[in-house]
Amino acid sequence: MFLVYIHILACLTLTGAAAYRIARVGTAPTAHRFLAPYAVAAFMLGIVITYVTAMELFVVSYSGASPVPPGTPTPPPWLPYLLLVAPLLPGFTIVPAVGSRPLPVALLGLLAVLPSLIFYFNIFMVR
Repeated sequence: MFLVYIHILACLTLTGAAAYRIARVGTAPTAHRFLAPYAVAAFMLGIVITYVTAMELFVVSYSGASPVPPGTPTPPPWLPYLLLVAPLLPGFTIVPAVGSRPLPVALLGLLAVLPSLIFYFNIFMVR
């Protein structure tokens, strides 16, 4: 659970750094140099969150347990795949067309935080 907190912080810091870059400098071609450390931290923690999510889905699928508690709405079928892919989105900042622009980096940081927020609020998880 501690890594979920750190991942939320890293993704929001990446988004905040991109917003700061937009407000302070604009969209200069050197934005990737400023945003790279934040993106790497969010990506590395995203790898851990992806592993934890994959293990959660593996245990649920092979144990026969229900992925949602009785009486709660069933999640959409694409949600587990989103939970596996979304934390890895900050890794796309290594592509020069994406990493050199602060706005796509901020959007990737916001999208990458979704699985950690789902873990934080225990939405659609085994209880």
